[in-house]
Amino acid sequence: MMDNMSGKYAAIIIPTLCRYDHLKRCVESLQNNSYARYSELYIGLDYPPEDKYLDGYKKIEQYLDLGIDGFANVFIIKQDHNLGAVRNMSYLIKMVMKRHDTFIFSEDDNEFSANYLEFMNKTLWKYNNNENVVAVSGYNYPMSVKTTNANVYYSNTYFSAFGFGTWSKKFGNMLDEMTVSWLNGVYNDSDTMKKLMKAAPNQYCNFVKSMVGYTAQIVRNDEVWKMDLTYGLYMFSHDLKMIFPTISKVRNWGYDGSGVNCDVMDYDNTKPITHRNYNFDCQELDYNLSMREIVEVSHDEEKLFSDGIKDFFYIPNRELIKTYFAYNASRLLGLKMMRKIIR
Repeated sequence: MMDNMSGKYAAIIIPTLCRYDHLKRCVESLQNNSYARYSELYIGLDYPPEDKYLDGYKKIEQYLDLGIDGFANVFIIKQDHNLGAVRNMSYLIKMVMKRHDTFIFSEDDNEFSANYLEFMNKTLWKYNNNENVVAVSGYNYPMSVKTTNANVYYSNTYFSAFGFGTWSKKFGNMLDEMTVSWLNGVYNDSDTMKKLMKAAPNQYCNFVKSMVGYTAQIVRNDEVWKMDLTYGLYMFSHDLKMIFPTISKVRNWGYDGSGVNCDVMDYDNTKPITHRNYNFDCQELDYNLSMREIVEVSHDEEKLFSDGIKDFFYIPNRELIKTYFAYNASRLLGLKMMRKIIR
């Protein structure tokens, strides 16, 4: 085993409520990791907001009460009232950030490779002192890019939350700086928006749509909504990076309508694979039990992965053009007026 340069292994955070089968699969896949025995696991069980969640909640409660082995320590946090998915997640992250320098966050619908924890910890150790890297993903988007020796690449446009790892200090700084003033500054900077539209058309469209009120707004109660999109916008606006594995170590089972972040997705295998047409629970995983040292892709290979992400998040030109006009209209009329028009 390689030396742990930080002397510590990342804590694992999993919020949950009622998806017993998902949680059990998630935990069991982590138990299959050799690094699990060095890792502390924090599971936050939220209290059900309605009776329809009670059955799944009770199954999870019984599962947790029986005890979970295979980890250095296991901490079960049972909420005595409903926090909701976002507040339960935030509660756990804040708790762990006070105790650990690094942590891994996963929703309960992820399944992991047997070398996932080894990959996450080794990557967190390697980039510990690199201020340009803000997080590590265990997930990779479906693409056919092949490399000879490398096993990681980076993106500064997309933040994947399908089992991500980060440093408490870096993540805390990011959360502190993600203010409404910062977000408005990015939106009102025409040059930055043009660069975003070219680099990541899907991110551009999602950003504009959420700001004008066509989709769920990312500013709520005078706070920036913390999610993949806003994390990605923060990285892009600060020229920061997220490290990705060249072969995915995460499979997401959440596109079944059971969660709050992913809708049911109809997959048509006669059409090209995109983020709107992909069977996520059939994602191929890295089946190796262990892994070698972390090696970055070459500059040429980096371009291939960047293009692969852009292809996966394909946006039709018509949609991009309409969004572009909506953005410019919002700059002329103001966001409040645009939101009234959209409604």
